[in-house]
Formats: sequence, C-alpha cells, structure tokens
Amino acid sequence: MAFWRGRVCLVPAGIAQMVSALCPEDVIWSYTARFLEAFAMTIHAEMHSAEKILIPEVGTLHVTHRSARKGRNLATGEEIQIAARRVVTFKATKTLQDRVNS
Repeated sequence: MAFWRGRVCLVPAGIAQMVSALCPEDVIWSYTARFLEAFAMTIHAEMHSAEKILIPEVGTLHVTHRSARKGRNLATGEEIQIAARRVVTFKATKTLQDRVNS
C-alpha cells in the first residue's frame, strides 16, 4: 500500500508496513515477513561479494567507487577532505522506466 501526498508517493518504510501492503487476506502474514527479511539479508550479503545485483522487472544495484575529493563544511566554510568510499547505486530497467514515463 502506497500513500500519496500530492504527486509524491510515500512507500511504507518498515518491514511491518511493507508486509501489510503486500500481504493479501488469504496469505499468512509471517511468510511474507520472512520472505522480505530473507530478501533484504540476501541483498546485503551479496553486495559484499558482487559488483552488480539484478532484480528482474525492477532494476540493477551496482557497487561503484567514489574517489576522495575536497568538500566544504557548510557551517564554518572550512575546506575538508572527503574520504574515498564504495556506494550503492540503482538503475531502473527499461520496463520500469517506460511505465513511469507513460
């Protein structure tokens, strides 16, 4: 179940809210909760070893490297060094992009 505020769709953030949104009346709630937890744990585990995870009909999660760079502390204006790090990015499939843009 998604909630709309104007043109912004607010998707439930927690496991309980997601289960309530995905779980029809005739499906046992605990099976859906266990599936979502296992799905999330699998993605977490695979992101350590894989550079790319494909979720069919949704998109791809990529691990990319951001190099060190200079930044600025907005409170003081002081120049700071931002460390290099690995980040997760998401790229939607063509099917999803077409559905969003139609």
